[in-house]
Amino acid sequence: MWAEIVHLSGSEGLTILLTTHYLEEADRLADRLAIVDHGRIVAEGTPNELKGELRGDAIQVELNDPQADGQAHTALHRVPGIWEVTVEGRSLRARTDDGSAAGLAVLIGCSALLGGSLSALSNGMALLARKEETVIAASNFILLPLTFLSSAFMQRDLVPGWIQSVARYNPVEWTVQAGREALTASPDWGLVLSRAALLAALCVACTWLATRAFRAYQHSI
Repeated sequence: MWAEIVHLSGSEGLTILLTTHYLEEADRLADRLAIVDHGRIVAEGTPNELKGELRGDAIQVELNDPQADGQAHTALHRVPGIWEVTVEGRSLRARTDDGSAAGLAVLIGCSALLGGSLSALSNGMALLARKEETVIAASNFILLPLTFLSSAFMQRDLVPGWIQSVARYNPVEWTVQAGREALTASPDWGLVLSRAALLAALCVACTWLATRAFRAYQHSI
């Protein structure tokens, strides 16, 4: 049918009025478009003109918990450069000035969560051990293995299977996965948000442990 439409409009020189919900078809078949919303034309022009009016990149995320839509909506509104945030059921959509900038923001945010977790854990150990050498040794004992048991230096499919299994529970790997995925051309934002949520939970847990250690230290003096 589409070939016949192309033939009639091209070879026969006929003007054809076509209605469709598929933007790909409209882009391929029409010389001029009109977008109608509730019986009113809201945009009109050639396909290239209309596409040129679109600013930024689109982001779509599928939420695991539909009850969290309000929290996700509020959180995205606080991020600079993101607008048109809408939630329909489990699907959250937004636009951003630059998808790569959003990816960089994700990378920085996840790195900050990882750094906050390790800092809180280090502070807790310092309050309990009260020796600089012990804290330095313990921090290196934790951080260096976590770094090398991740894909930070080597692709995950190139490392032994047991390292791949351990990396699933490694917060450094969560940070690497979220950052790399967010910086790709077509990010899987569901994966990014899941890793960011794990890092946020870890940061909360480490902060709680550091707070408990601080209270124990207060009681001891």
